[in-house]
Amino acid sequence: MKGLILSGGFSKRMGQDKGAIIYHGKTQVLHNYELLTKLCSEVFISVREDQVGQEHLKDLPLLIDSVPGDGPAVGILSAFEKDPDSPWLIMACDMPLIDEENLKLLIEQRDPTKVATCFENTERNWPEPLFTIWEPASVIDIKKYVSMGKPCPRKILMNSNIKMILPSDQTVLKNFNTPEDLKSL
Repeated sequence: MKGLILSGGFSKRMGQDKGAIIYHGKTQVLHNYELLTKLCSEVFISVREDQVGQEHLKDLPLLIDSVPGDGPAVGILSAFEKDPDSPWLIMACDMPLIDEENLKLLIEQRDPTKVATCFENTERNWPEPLFTIWEPASVIDIKKYVSMGKPCPRKILMNSNIKMILPSDQTVLKNFNTPEDLKSL
Protein backbone atom coordinates (compact mmCIF):
# COMPACT_ATOMS: atom_id res chain seq x y z
CA MET A 1 0.00 0.00 0.00
CA LYS A 2 1.24 3.47 -0.88
CA GLY A 3 0.45 6.71 0.89
CA LEU A 4 -0.53 10.07 -0.55
CA ILE A 5 -0.83 13.32 1.36
CA LEU A 6 -3.10 15.75 -0.47
CA SER A 7 -1.45 19.16 -0.28
CA GLY A 8 -2.26 20.66 -3.66
CA GLY A 9 -5.16 22.89 -2.66
CA PHE A 10 -5.15 26.66 -2.83
CA SER A 11 -5.99 27.16 0.90
CA LYS A 12 -8.06 30.25 0.09
CA ARG A 13 -10.13 30.18 3.30
CA MET A 14 -7.06 29.57 5.48
CA GLY A 15 -5.06 32.33 3.78
CA GLN A 16 -1.86 30.25 3.88
CA ASP A 17 -0.72 26.84 2.66
CA LYS A 18 -2.33 24.34 5.04
CA GLY A 19 0.49 21.86 4.55
CA ALA A 20 3.00 24.39 5.90
CA ILE A 21 1.14 25.04 9.17
CA ILE A 22 2.91 23.85 12.31
CA TYR A 23 0.69 21.64 14.48
CA HIS A 24 2.94 18.99 16.03
CA GLY A 25 6.22 20.90 16.21
CA LYS A 26 6.70 20.49 12.44
CA THR A 27 4.82 21.24 9.25
CA GLN A 28 1.63 19.27 8.79
CA VAL A 29 2.97 17.76 5.57
CA LEU A 30 6.09 16.48 7.34
CA HIS A 31 4.05 15.17 10.28
CA ASN A 32 1.71 13.25 7.95
CA TYR A 33 4.67 11.97 5.94
CA GLU A 34 6.29 10.59 9.08
CA LEU A 35 3.03 8.91 10.14
CA LEU A 36 2.49 7.26 6.76
CA THR A 37 6.07 6.10 6.24
CA LYS A 38 5.60 3.80 9.25
CA LEU A 39 2.73 2.03 7.51
CA CYS A 40 3.11 2.37 3.73
CA SER A 41 5.71 1.08 1.28
CA GLU A 42 6.11 4.54 -0.29
CA VAL A 43 4.65 7.94 0.53
CA PHE A 44 4.24 10.99 -1.69
CA ILE A 45 3.02 14.54 -1.26
CA SER A 46 0.43 15.51 -3.88
CA VAL A 47 1.07 19.05 -5.18
CA ARG A 48 0.36 21.37 -8.07
CA GLU A 49 3.30 22.07 -10.35
CA ASP A 50 3.56 25.67 -9.13
CA GLN A 51 4.15 24.46 -5.56
CA VAL A 52 7.41 22.68 -6.39
CA GLY A 53 10.30 24.42 -4.65
CA GLN A 54 8.32 25.68 -1.67
CA GLU A 55 10.37 25.49 1.51
CA HIS A 56 8.07 23.17 3.47
CA LEU A 57 8.10 20.64 0.61
CA LYS A 58 11.87 20.46 0.16
CA ASP A 59 13.40 17.02 0.60
CA LEU A 60 9.98 15.32 0.46
CA PRO A 61 8.90 13.01 -2.40
CA LEU A 62 6.43 14.98 -4.48
CA LEU A 63 3.77 13.69 -6.82
CA ILE A 64 2.85 16.51 -9.17
CA ASP A 65 -0.74 16.57 -10.43
CA SER A 66 -0.65 14.87 -13.82
CA VAL A 67 -4.30 15.02 -14.83
CA PRO A 68 -6.24 18.17 -15.77
CA GLY A 69 -8.43 19.96 -13.27
CA ASP A 70 -8.17 20.73 -9.61
CA GLY A 71 -9.42 19.32 -6.36
CA PRO A 72 -8.62 16.15 -4.48
CA ALA A 73 -9.83 13.82 -7.26
CA VAL A 74 -6.95 15.12 -9.41
CA GLY A 75 -4.43 14.11 -6.75
CA ILE A 76 -6.01 10.68 -6.33
CA LEU A 77 -6.07 10.04 -10.09
CA SER A 78 -2.47 11.23 -10.38
CA ALA A 79 -1.49 8.66 -7.74
CA PHE A 80 -3.14 5.90 -9.74
CA GLU A 81 -1.33 7.10 -12.88
CA LYS A 82 1.93 6.64 -10.96
CA ASP A 83 0.98 3.16 -9.73
CA PRO A 84 -2.35 1.80 -10.99
CA ASP A 85 -1.94 -1.55 -9.22
CA SER A 86 -1.42 -0.33 -5.66
CA PRO A 87 -4.07 0.67 -3.16
CA TRP A 88 -3.49 4.25 -2.00
CA LEU A 89 -4.04 5.48 1.54
CA ILE A 90 -5.09 9.09 1.08
CA MET A 91 -4.73 11.76 3.79
CA ALA A 92 -5.60 15.42 3.50
CA CYS A 93 -3.04 17.83 4.94
CA ASP A 94 -5.81 19.80 6.66
CA MET A 95 -6.73 17.02 9.11
CA PRO A 96 -4.12 17.47 11.87
CA LEU A 97 -5.86 15.22 14.39
CA ILE A 98 -5.30 12.04 12.38
CA ASP A 99 -3.22 9.70 14.50
CA GLU A 100 -1.38 6.42 14.15
CA GLU A 101 -4.12 4.52 16.01
CA ASN A 102 -6.73 5.43 13.40
CA LEU A 103 -4.34 4.87 10.51
CA LYS A 104 -3.75 1.33 11.79
CA LEU A 105 -7.48 0.83 12.29
CA LEU A 106 -8.17 1.87 8.70
CA ILE A 107 -5.50 -0.50 7.38
CA GLU A 108 -6.65 -3.40 9.57
CA GLN A 109 -10.28 -2.97 8.48
CA ARG A 110 -9.42 -2.57 4.78
CA ASP A 111 -11.59 -4.54 2.37
CA PRO A 112 -9.77 -4.86 -0.98
CA THR A 113 -12.96 -6.22 -2.61
CA LYS A 114 -14.57 -2.79 -2.24
CA VAL A 115 -13.79 0.40 -4.15
CA ALA A 116 -12.59 2.01 -0.92
CA THR A 117 -12.41 1.62 2.82
CA CYS A 118 -13.18 4.82 4.67
CA PHE A 119 -14.31 6.27 7.95
CA GLU A 120 -17.89 7.32 8.51
CA ASN A 121 -18.35 10.87 9.67
CA THR A 122 -21.33 10.32 11.96
CA GLU A 123 -21.74 14.04 12.63
CA ARG A 124 -22.47 14.62 8.95
CA ASN A 125 -23.69 11.14 8.06
CA TRP A 126 -21.31 10.65 5.14
CA PRO A 127 -18.08 8.89 4.20
CA GLU A 128 -14.83 10.77 4.75
CA PRO A 129 -13.05 10.60 1.37
CA LEU A 130 -9.80 12.31 2.33
CA PHE A 131 -8.77 9.80 4.99
CA THR A 132 -9.48 6.69 2.95
CA ILE A 133 -7.87 3.69 1.30
CA TRP A 134 -8.77 3.86 -2.38
CA GLU A 135 -8.41 0.55 -4.23
CA PRO A 136 -7.24 0.28 -7.86
CA ALA A 137 -10.84 -0.55 -8.87
CA SER A 138 -11.87 2.95 -7.74
CA VAL A 139 -10.27 4.53 -10.80
CA ILE A 140 -13.26 3.54 -12.94
CA ASP A 141 -15.68 5.33 -10.61
CA ILE A 142 -13.43 8.37 -10.12
CA LYS A 143 -12.93 8.85 -13.87
CA LYS A 144 -16.65 8.43 -14.50
CA TYR A 145 -17.61 11.14 -12.02
CA VAL A 146 -14.80 13.48 -13.11
CA SER A 147 -15.89 13.12 -16.76
CA MET A 148 -19.46 14.03 -15.70
CA GLY A 149 -18.14 17.21 -14.06
CA LYS A 150 -18.74 15.81 -10.57
CA PRO A 151 -15.22 15.35 -9.17
CA CYS A 152 -16.23 15.37 -5.48
CA PRO A 153 -14.60 12.34 -3.84
CA ARG A 154 -17.33 12.22 -1.19
CA LYS A 155 -20.05 11.87 -3.81
CA ILE A 156 -17.98 9.24 -5.58
CA LEU A 157 -17.84 7.23 -2.35
CA MET A 158 -21.53 7.77 -1.66
CA ASN A 159 -22.33 6.18 -5.01
CA SER A 160 -19.77 3.35 -4.94
CA ASN A 161 -19.37 -0.03 -3.30
CA ILE A 162 -17.40 0.93 -0.18
CA LYS A 163 -16.71 -0.27 3.33
CA MET A 164 -17.29 2.32 6.06
CA ILE A 165 -15.89 1.97 9.54
CA LEU A 166 -15.97 4.12 12.64
CA PRO A 167 -12.85 5.91 13.92
CA SER A 168 -11.86 5.58 17.56
CA ASP A 169 -12.93 9.22 17.94
CA GLN A 170 -14.83 11.42 15.47
CA THR A 171 -12.51 14.38 16.13
CA VAL A 172 -9.79 12.79 13.95
CA LEU A 173 -12.01 13.57 10.94
CA LYS A 174 -12.09 17.33 11.56
CA ASN A 175 -10.81 19.50 8.74
CA PHE A 176 -9.04 22.73 9.66
CA ASN A 177 -9.85 25.14 6.83
CA THR A 178 -9.96 28.61 8.39
CA PRO A 179 -7.96 30.66 10.91
CA GLU A 180 -10.92 30.24 13.28
CA ASP A 181 -10.52 26.46 13.06
CA LEU A 182 -6.88 26.85 14.15
CA LYS A 183 -7.95 28.78 17.23
CA SER A 184 -10.15 25.86 18.29
CA LEU A 185 -7.12 23.59 18.80
